[in-house]
Amino acid sequence: MTLAPHSSAVPGSSSTKRNLVDAVLSEVATNGIDALSVSGLSDAVGISRPTFYSRFGNIDGLLAEAWLDASEQWCDSLVAPEFEPRDTAIALAKIFASARRKPEVAEIVWPVFRRWWTTTSMDFHPGPLSWLVANRLGVLLTTEVVPEVQHTLMIDPLLFSHSTISELPRNDSAIQDFSIDPIQLDDPILQAVLGVVATSGYQGTSMSRIARAVRMTTGALYPQFTNAEELLRLVYAAAQTQVVEKNAGLWERLGLTQESFGRFIVEGLTPARAQWRGLRLETLLGGIADPTIRTMTEDALKAMAVNLGPIMAFAAVPDFAKPAISYIFHTLGVGFSVLDEAGIDVAELDHVGVATLVAQSLAEAGS
Repeated sequence: MTLAPHSSAVPGSSSTKRNLVDAVLSEVATNGIDALSVSGLSDAVGISRPTFYSRFGNIDGLLAEAWLDASEQWCDSLVAPEFEPRDTAIALAKIFASARRKPEVAEIVWPVFRRWWTTTSMDFHPGPLSWLVANRLGVLLTTEVVPEVQHTLMIDPLLFSHSTISELPRNDSAIQDFSIDPIQLDDPILQAVLGVVATSGYQGTSMSRIARAVRMTTGALYPQFTNAEELLRLVYAAAQTQVVEKNAGLWERLGLTQESFGRFIVEGLTPARAQWRGLRLETLLGGIADPTIRTMTEDALKAMAVNLGPIMAFAAVPDFAKPAISYIFHTLGVGFSVLDEAGIDVAELDHVGVATLVAQSLAEAGS
């Protein structure tokens, strides 16, 4: 990690904390959570490592301090009429999302966010509110890899304009036998890697940990796989391929309707897709530091957008809305996963009603 040092910081002063918060947010936005180091941050602001440890304890302590320093404004930006995915907002989204595997961060981040959510929900309908926030979270966590996801922000004004409605439109159609299959990899080693990454992230996955998960010795793994990085690439490729195939088959069978869209969101939050949700999120947080995984992620998202083209045409999605709809499955999926991890009960909301509202509004705008 290379950061420009600040020469004016005095250990223990408020300027030291300000410089450290600025440095950590800049580094997280650029290189991610897992690239942080005490020595790099200490050198950047001109303090000793003992001073850092005495003030913050560790990196996670500094992340929690950075969150407390900037979270109020960041949370409010998630429901503001105007929104831009700037670096500071991206960094705070990464801190928020990483809390799932950082207890010291979670104990600060989640209670603060839940209190904000409870207060904010008094002024907004929870359905459009949840879509607005989830979409923006998904954009913040993905835009570095695929900037095209920002097309989904064109739907934000629509959600914002309907955020104070008293009730959502009804959709009385019914889909029978709607379920999303779990991701089950044929190779037990890859399945074990999937579970480890989904829980602890890419940096927390080592050959020794994988070996323990499959009840093998590390030596027995090496003849089959060169290193942990190879396994991480293989498991992401296998899981991503399976998800694309399963989702594509589902949309071909059901078609793109308000109810299928809403039900898809709810089913995506069930335990059946928990490991995939974890892998997808950890890939955005840390996996993209690997150029191969970054390219695979970019290619997969762009392929998904292309594959949805015929389905959107059949569903008569207006042309101006197609770039947004191409990626909103992803941004909402990522955003709702993060909200769910934080303890927001988004699965119980009327997503079919919100999808119906969005479809009606888009049809009116396109007519």
